[in-house]
Amino acid sequence: MVHQSFMGWCRWILFLTACIGFQVRCGAADPKSVRHVKLTLELSIRSSLNGQMSIWIPIPQSSQFQSTRQLVHNTGLPLRLTREPRYGNQMLYGKKAASPHGPVEFGIHWNVTRREVRIQDFLPRETLSDASRELWLTGSPKVPIGGKPLELVRTAQLPFAPFDKARFFYDRVLSHMTYDKSQPGYGTGDAVWACDSRFGNCTDFHSLFISLARSHDIPTRFEMGYPLPHGMTQGEISGYHCWAWFHEQNRGWHPVDISEADKHSHLRDYYFGNLSADRIAFSVGRDIILEPPQHGPELNYFVRPHVEVDGRQIPDSEIEFVLSFSDVEIAAPE
Repeated sequence: MVHQSFMGWCRWILFLTACIGFQVRCGAADPKSVRHVKLTLELSIRSSLNGQMSIWIPIPQSSQFQSTRQLVHNTGLPLRLTREPRYGNQMLYGKKAASPHGPVEFGIHWNVTRREVRIQDFLPRETLSDASRELWLTGSPKVPIGGKPLELVRTAQLPFAPFDKARFFYDRVLSHMTYDKSQPGYGTGDAVWACDSRFGNCTDFHSLFISLARSHDIPTRFEMGYPLPHGMTQGEISGYHCWAWFHEQNRGWHPVDISEADKHSHLRDYYFGNLSADRIAFSVGRDIILEPPQHGPELNYFVRPHVEVDGRQIPDSEIEFVLSFSDVEIAAPE
């Protein structure tokens, strides 16, 4: 046992040294280390129904690596901050009479600071409660425990340590999958589908990783948000982005971004345990029940506004949703 523990720490030190060396070689600007942005959400809802409209709006969350301050929302619609109890995601909720005669329109602005996540940030011990551990080990219809995803590692000699095992799953998903949105079927985050198709987007990559990790008793969580285009200082954000985290009892949570590693092969080692600051996190978890609860089914993930009229969901085709950003210069202290 002592020998295994010692060897585990040796592997950890070697990996940490490699990550630091990688960052030095690439330079601080290759994975962006910090972003200060003004984020603007513009929403126009054209309902074909009459009735009471309920609106749930995902918002950028605050965390160890992300600080968020709402500036203003330009609307007469009263919005209140709510938090769903399962994952702790905050959101804005409002109600308004719906009418097919005119759209509901408004905008919201935030200042967000996003910091790079580095492997050396995880040295302090962080343990999970029994309830949290159970939450992040539980499977779902799209992310099963066991079954077909395990065929990817059925004949493999898996490492003993959870950290090394997670790296093995990271590499296995990376070798099995290709980032490709040219064919239909991608984007639902179905681990079995990803296993069969061998292509997809970020939700498909990370669902397969989460299925493998949870099947081997490694707590893993899914995080959803939006990318901040690297090398651009302003513009519209065209689509969402997600990544995952796995937990190790001795060293806490570690991120992985496998789809970005597939798109940028020179960052393959970096995106195991590190995240660039070129992203904004909006929610954690899958199969989400909003607060107050929606009438429709649980949400596969929560990254776009959800709208219902008298309990009936408004389709995305009736919701015009634009998210844009502009970098903000932060004055240095005197």
